[in-house]
Amino acid sequence: ASLCWLTAMQSVPTVEPGEPMLRASRGSRALRIAPMLALLVGAGLFFSRPAEPPPSDIKLAIGKPFVQGIIALFEMKVDQIRLQQPESQWTHFAVGMYVFDLLIDIHMELLFFGAQATLGSAEINLFFRGERFGTLSSRPCPLGGGGKIRTQMAGQLVVDDVAVFKKIARAVVHEDEFTVELYAVLAVELRGTDHGCTLRKDMCQTVGTLRIPGVTFAKSVVLHGAQGFNVEMGALKLTDLPATEPAGKALISVDAKVTNPSSFELHDLDVFSIDIYTDDSWPKTERPAAESLGVKFAEVNTEADFELGRGQSDWFQVQGFLSV
Repeated sequence: ASLCWLTAMQSVPTVEPGEPMLRASRGSRALRIAPMLALLVGAGLFFSRPAEPPPSDIKLAIGKPFVQGIIALFEMKVDQIRLQQPESQWTHFAVGMYVFDLLIDIHMELLFFGAQATLGSAEINLFFRGERFGTLSSRPCPLGGGGKIRTQMAGQLVVDDVAVFKKIARAVVHEDEFTVELYAVLAVELRGTDHGCTLRKDMCQTVGTLRIPGVTFAKSVVLHGAQGFNVEMGALKLTDLPATEPAGKALISVDAKVTNPSSFELHDLDVFSIDIYTDDSWPKTERPAAESLGVKFAEVNTEADFELGRGQSDWFQVQGFLSV
């Protein structure tokens, strides 16, 4: 605009004798036109600039790929899963669903965020060998500022495909390890030093807070199975039932303990059932135990609401009836 103003000034001619009013009139018109030209050119420059996005949009545009990269790269490893029945699950049972309270202890190694990060609450879809079996309604999960961290993911698991969930139950009991897939689109919240970031100074060099929605969370987690629980039993105790019971029924009780090497800590189980078979490998052969089962002669169960932690259990009593 200033450049246009100088050009207009230079176009004013010198006033010659004999034409004072004419020359002055032309010069005055030039002087009056110059500011108008400057204003129009300045306005043209203003309107030709693209509209600048607000600062929040700029932060989101820069922050989302950065956060998405961190979330996509880390490997989530499960230390333990605590599975427990909620206080009430009648509404789910009535429509053929199961519901559990879930607490997952996890560890991971992330790139540094430069702020205190939290995975927002989400509806996480769960898959087992390509088949969806339910949804985990998770609560916010703290991620710290990155690096090596241990944290917990908590929420309520609603199983809406019972057939697939039974496949998982068999895998938990019998297999060495298996994989479950998790998928959700969620938000990541970042907090700087002025919004509660409590990390070390070198890990918390930002200020302000930012919520980044639309982040894809897709993870495969390897879980350990119980490998049959490795049951140990004490001596069998056989008790005749009262005469009022049907003939041929005899009560059998036995002390047992099991080893649970799985990722699962199980609470509020209905019952823990053990089937007892004769050993069909006599005389001893090299066949695996699963192929050496003879005649099933007893089935024994724990009391209801049995709890089974990880590792080796204490001795507990199971009771049942002869099956032969």
